Amino acid sequence: MMKILLLEDNPEDVKMIKRHLKSSFVFDLLHVTNELEFRKEIEDFHPDIILSDYYLPRFSGEKALAIRNEKQILTPFIIVSNSINEEKATHLIKQGASDYVSKTHLQRLPSAITHALDGSASQRKNWEEEKENELKLKESEMMFRSLVEHSPNGIIIAKPEGKIVYANDAVVKMTGYSKQELLKMTGFESLMPPEEAKRCRQQMIKQTEKETLSTTSECTLLTKDNKNKIAEFYLSTTIWNGENLPMILLHDLTEQRKAEVELRMLNQAVEQSPVSIVITDTDGKIEYVNKYFTKITQYSSEEAIGENPRILQSGKTPKELYVNLWNSITNGEAWEGEFINRKKNGEEYIERAIINPVLNSVGKIVRFIALKEDITIKKEYEKKLIEAKEKAEEADRLKTNFLANISHELRTPMNGILGFSDLIEMEDSMETMKDMAGYIKASSLRLLNTLNLIIDYSITDASKTKMTITSIDVIKLLNQIVKNYSSFSKDKGIFLHFEPEEKSLILQCDGSILEKALTNLIDNAIKYTKKGGVSIGLERTDDNKIEIHIRDTGIGIAPEHQKIIFEPFRQVSEGYGRSFEGMGLGLSVTKRYIDVLGGEISLKSQKEKGSDFQIRLPIDASDTH
Repeated sequence: MMKILLLEDNPEDVKMIKRHLKSSFVFDLLHVTNELEFRKEIEDFHPDIILSDYYLPRFSGEKALAIRNEKQILTPFIIVSNSINEEKATHLIKQGASDYVSKTHLQRLPSAITHALDGSASQRKNWEEEKENELKLKESEMMFRSLVEHSPNGIIIAKPEGKIVYANDAVVKMTGYSKQELLKMTGFESLMPPEEAKRCRQQMIKQTEKETLSTTSECTLLTKDNKNKIAEFYLSTTIWNGENLPMILLHDLTEQRKAEVELRMLNQAVEQSPVSIVITDTDGKIEYVNKYFTKITQYSSEEAIGENPRILQSGKTPKELYVNLWNSITNGEAWEGEFINRKKNGEEYIERAIINPVLNSVGKIVRFIALKEDITIKKEYEKKLIEAKEKAEEADRLKTNFLANISHELRTPMNGILGFSDLIEMEDSMETMKDMAGYIKASSLRLLNTLNLIIDYSITDASKTKMTITSIDVIKLLNQIVKNYSSFSKDKGIFLHFEPEEKSLILQCDGSILEKALTNLIDNAIKYTKKGGVSIGLERTDDNKIEIHIRDTGIGIAPEHQKIIFEPFRQVSEGYGRSFEGMGLGLSVTKRYIDVLGGEISLKSQKEKGSDFQIRLPIDASDTH
């Protein structure tokens, strides 16, 4: 049912209007006569259409139209009156009235109402759409302002000539200027160097005139405290308060550029590092290697990336070490240890590695990084240091033994000489004195031999000793030594045997040195033989050398002692409790003698079965010097 609000002060006109409407509409008509009633019912009654006389006591249709425009602008409003002319009617329609109907032509009222209602529906739809669009526009504008205001990037909206009309909080933070200070700026000279500010204005003018598309560049931003910042400068346009204005977006690149410099420095340090650096993913696949890695392993970065570090395994590192490594780093712990690895060319090397897991911001392992140092040379030095330390300790022990030996070797014969000298002074028997003199002589010879060995060891060096080369009959020399020791061997109850196949064999060498070497060997053979005896052999070899064998059936030398028997101050039995006299210099001096002569000495021996010393000498020793 259509609701009609009728503003009319004449009851007869009210009746007449109702009569003309009854034939066309079903309606509910509310009749009001004054401003107070009209104001009340336009809000309470909510009419679908308003019919109003123009002239009323202390009120008018024009005033009623103004109230309608204020309260319900979309409700159709028709002036029904005989009191106005066409000019006034046109004025009212311009003010928002839907139509004008003369009371003398009320038959036109139904069609006017119908037309007004149709127009009102269309107008309402347009109005609603307009309101909806306005609402969306406001929401969009509010969202835009919120985004702009809270953007982490600086946003400036300015007039084409440079006058700033808006700056968000990010600009304040970036520049140090307050918003009030920014809005007072008439250009960008306070924010940029002059040339950049000039270029910025030119771009803004072109942008506003649509001569260019949106542009991006870098600029220097000057802060209030006179510091320079690097910013990305993005220029476009936006509608601001109904005006198309340049909008500048500033992205602060200062920290990014610093980080890039630091990253380049770090990358350079990593690339030039004197240790291998390897980065893998969580599965152990190599993602990065530095230059030193390629230098050490001989794998190029292209060959290494995508592979597993096991390409370096030599098979000599215990598997348990790899298990321990993986368990440690996958549990977020650092691991440190050593590998025996293999280079691309098969060469083995020793690496010391420190491997750390790399965590992301939430503590998840995302990478593993290994710092590895080639310690092969260091290990060799350590080994040499240990060997040197052991040799030094051995030398110290040998020194102790030497001092014990030399003390014994010097004191024993000296005590014998002094003791028997005292006894000779008191002894009358000639036979007894002869025996004592024999002991004195033996002790003196032992003392002399000790001193000679010390002196010979000190001065004998194969590279420095000068030989006196003469023709020496080695058979004659050996016969003389055997003759000298025949009584000594008889006294011990052992044989001393030398039966050469030739009568003479001439060597060109230093006879004195050869005699000392042979004497020492024969003396040792007799000394260490308790039963059986000593046999001497001599033969020529095919390479123009002679070979002398001195074989005994004595105590022999165990295999573990044979390798040290030619070292100075070394004996199978050492220290104060040793079984035989001597300082341990005899064989070491003998080896030096043979070296000086350009020969070789070797040993074959079995414990408790005897020894066989072999000497190989050149026929002409002068050829070796």
